[in-house]
Amino acid sequence: MTAADPPARPPDARPAERNVAALCGARVRQHGHAPLLTYYDDATGERIELSYATFDNWASKTANLLVEDLDVASGDTVGLALRGHWTAAVVTAAAWKVGAAVAFLDPPAEDAPRALRPEVIVAHEDNAQRFADSPARLVVVGAGMGGRLTRDGVDGVAFGDEVLAFADDYDDPAVTRDAPALRHGATTRTQGELLDEAAGQLSASDRILTTRPFDAGSVVATLVAPLVAGASVVWCRNADPGALASRAAAERATPAP
Repeated sequence: MTAADPPARPPDARPAERNVAALCGARVRQHGHAPLLTYYDDATGERIELSYATFDNWASKTANLLVEDLDVASGDTVGLALRGHWTAAVVTAAAWKVGAAVAFLDPPAEDAPRALRPEVIVAHEDNAQRFADSPARLVVVGAGMGGRLTRDGVDGVAFGDEVLAFADDYDDPAVTRDAPALRHGATTRTQGELLDEAAGQLSASDRILTTRPFDAGSVVATLVAPLVAGASVVWCRNADPGALASRAAAERATPAP
């Protein structure tokens, strides 16, 4: 560099995509069937792995379910009471594709649904009864394969039975980085704010293992940052502490700090 040359500017690490849906599409084109999310529940013995392509397929189908069956629109709120189930990540991405915000209702707070006024609540079948009297439309995710219900007599839209009927592409170009993404208490954060926070946290070669609950405090680290970087994450719910070292080795993952 000569004295006349201007100083080099650091590269802009912020994602260039206009919204989360476009980011998902870009990562599918880049990484396709590479794993994005591997989910374990040591209480049930579940192991589910979603590639970038499969995750985006699920999120798009769920977005279409939210719009076509449940009338969710950009700016609305989708309440999540899924207790860290893998479908929480899918529904979160689906809401962002629509331009809606998510509000985590776990851990339970009795006044949270009324204060946040979600248009739709997506709950796991083991706690769905808590929301039976809510004015919000109720979607129920089961513990069975693909989120199918395993209990009888549960009110609400059966997620696992309905979602597969919907189209597997969804990207509304009218949804921008300014769309609301996360409501927590009195605070609303936008898609752009979450994307910018996630930038630089991980690299594309990273595969992290985490036992953190999927909630408002971890959604960037456990979902947005892997998407932004093109990395992958192993979620361990109800984790057996004695199995984590061997699981990290088997999954070729590094425990998250």
